[in-house]
Amino acid sequence: MSTVFFNTDIPKDTILEFFYIFSRMEFSLKKSGYLINSKAEANWTEFWSDNEEYFDITNNNLLAEAYSYIMSYPPKKQIINENNTLDFQEVDGDLCLHIRRIRNNLFHGGKFSISDVDTTRNKKLIDSSILILEAFKDLDSCVKSNFDEDSYTSQN
Repeated sequence: MSTVFFNTDIPKDTILEFFYIFSRMEFSLKKSGYLINSKAEANWTEFWSDNEEYFDITNNNLLAEAYSYIMSYPPKKQIINENNTLDFQEVDGDLCLHIRRIRNNLFHGGKFSISDVDTTRNKKLIDSSILILEAFKDLDSCVKSNFDEDSYTSQN
């Protein structure tokens, strides 16, 4: 599809797929009890701590490539530099932190407001995240069940 968001070459469908899977995963984590201090906030750190040992990339070349790419070329954190301007800084982190940062950079528009953005790299990070999020849901049977529900309802 040739339709794009912002000034990026990343297809709209790819961006929407990423947001859908990320938000569905976050909902599933919360519904499965992965909460931060009993708040309606997903505890990705606890999920990863409980499930990292089960995340097996050895028999899936695409998943192995996605993991390797994110860990080798992790997303950068948007900062205010010493000149008081927006910039990006390399930071360490685990796989879950990197995926959350990819989401934050995309959602908050940071990766699309700077002229020298590498859209090829960003697309590869998003595509890799989609593959990994799909694998994440299968690590925990409760998370998978909640992710795969047809719909969820909110009580207002």
